[in-house]
Amino acid sequence: MALSLARMGMDVVLTFNTNQAEAEAVVEEIAGLGARAAALRFDLTDIAAIDGFIDQLKATLRDAFDAMGRLAEPHDIGGLVALLCSDDARWLTGQRLEATGGFNI
Repeated sequence: MALSLARMGMDVVLTFNTNQAEAEAVVEEIAGLGARAAALRFDLTDIAAIDGFIDQLKATLRDAFDAMGRLAEPHDIGGLVALLCSDDARWLTGQRLEATGGFNI
């Protein structure tokens, strides 16, 4: 699945439980396709580790993929939503707009 997403030009975050070497090999293969990827260890049997995993995932996304150096907050997206709901956007049609904060730069 991760390789399929990378072939479509998407960046990927993989999770693995025990086979770190395999996950790292997939990350290298994705890099060879010109996409970005990160692998994070995650064990669903350790419920206490979920908060730490979420923090690690946020840090990985922020550091590896986000040009703004932080993840979006609701007010970051709100301006675009307000614009799209206003008469100022009446001429926008059939467009794909991304409020990513430079996530894909």
